[in-house]
Amino acid sequence: MIKDLIHKTSSFLAISALSLGLGGVAHAQEAEMDSAVQMVRLFFADHSTRFIAGDEPLLNQANAAEKYLVDDLAIDGLQGQLGSDPVFCGQDAEIADLQIMPDPELPMLRGAAQVRVNFTNFGRPTSTLYTLVQWKPGEEWQISDIYCESDNW
Repeated sequence: MIKDLIHKTSSFLAISALSLGLGGVAHAQEAEMDSAVQMVRLFFADHSTRFIAGDEPLLNQANAAEKYLVDDLAIDGLQGQLGSDPVFCGQDAEIADLQIMPDPELPMLRGAAQVRVNFTNFGRPTSTLYTLVQWKPGEEWQISDIYCESDNW
């Protein structure tokens, strides 16, 4: 009887320790997602502020964009080369109903974070998916892709 009690207690403690360990992993992943979402929030805010003020687009200024984007995308004149604004999925914007959140379908994929941005642009529902990477664990997230799901580009 005491042997059974010791065995059950040991099993309970092992399962509890495993659960706590997995909980720690889930908590760390949640914190990583929070920082990726925050990076997209800052990027969207900076981009929008420039747009509203009539300033040079963020995506056209490599030195301003480099804190948000991977090196390959932080180039002068990027938005002009694209011919459209991938942040607003168009050439002009009147943004409302903005939501920025971890992608509910697949928030993490092979170490990359995926952040969903939903909004209306001139009343039209629009959805974009941002992919962010970290070159080294613990470093700032950088945007490596902005996909306009609404227009499939």
